[in-house]
Amino acid sequence: YDYPWIIIVIVISIWIAYAIMYVLLSLLSDCSWEYYQICLGYYPLLALVLYFSLKYLQWRQDTTNNMHVVGDINFHEFSLLVCVLVAIIGVLCSLLGLGGGELLGPLLLWLKVLPQSSSASTGVISLFNAASTVIYYLAN
Repeated sequence: YDYPWIIIVIVISIWIAYAIMYVLLSLLSDCSWEYYQICLGYYPLLALVLYFSLKYLQWRQDTTNNMHVVGDINFHEFSLLVCVLVAIIGVLCSLLGLGGGELLGPLLLWLKVLPQSSSASTGVISLFNAASTVIYYLAN
């Protein structure tokens, strides 16, 4: 079983782009035109990367034997409802100042992900969220 380096590179690239966005935002005045351009310009890029990542994972499940194991997400059954729920969870976590894992963990369990994988995933999400928050406060 080969290690999914492309997925790791995608996740780290998104985090680096997000950190660069935070640094650029700290250099601009709040509520300026450039500020909003940088804020809104990130989301189409993020949507594009997520779309191609989902297509890549669907392709991997089709072409690799035993890629889909018990407790893993079947990306062919991935619906728009899940994307909407994740977006709502992201907004709620931003408003409440949570790390994201507290609300995403039950969603992963609802998707029939093993509890061990769910807790590891939420830990990684919280780690990236905390690291980006540290960069934001260091930039300001």
